[in-house]
Amino acid sequence: MNRSKEEITGLIKNELHGSPDLVNQKLEANGTVCELCYISSVCDSEKIHKDLYVPFFEERDKEEYEDYLLSLSSIRQIKYGDHPVELLLRGSVLIF
Repeated sequence: MNRSKEEITGLIKNELHGSPDLVNQKLEANGTVCELCYISSVCDSEKIHKDLYVPFFEERDKEEYEDYLLSLSSIRQIKYGDHPVELLLRGSVLIF
């Protein structure tokens, strides 16, 4: 069973409250909404831009974007046993 977005974001906010480099970015295009959550000081902003932002605005719908994301070798779905804050601290970007 996967955690809900609300559970994950609540956990992150509780543990990283007030962290100045925690980024929660909402993207909207063509009726599709996507949220990215990452820690800017441990992530490569150019890679995020190239691999996540640009393709979001190029894909036609959410399903195509999800298919694109799953085609990347460094992308995997979060599992119930994963600790979201640990993933962020290791440089992962959470995508909702």
